[in-house]
Amino acid sequence: MAHWSDNLEMTFTHRGSWKGHIKSRGQIIDTVPVSWTKGWVVDKDTKSIYLEVWFQKEDELLAAMNAAEPFKVAVGIANDYDAFPHSFSEYRGLFLVQPTGERLSDISIQTKVLERIKG
Repeated sequence: MAHWSDNLEMTFTHRGSWKGHIKSRGQIIDTVPVSWTKGWVVDKDTKSIYLEVWFQKEDELLAAMNAAEPFKVAVGIANDYDAFPHSFSEYRGLFLVQPTGERLSDISIQTKVLERIKG
């Protein structure tokens, strides 16, 4: 099923995937991790925005955590945050994030949100 935000379409790569294809005008322009609004945190002092990003595979988590360059993440709202794995309710947008180097759990890292990407 396709989801839209900011003139960009997002579809999951396959059933049960934690990644999404980002499309513009029907063409895949990127494949990115999908994160959740529950991981969105605003620092009260600096107003910086941080996003927890989850990964299914350890090697992908480590690569993202140690990446020198920013990467894109699709952010969505889950139908029920108490159910795991989460099921997708709404696509909120595509964001460019910079990993902070901090691992938050066995399956997640912290990133700093740099900007929202629009199509």
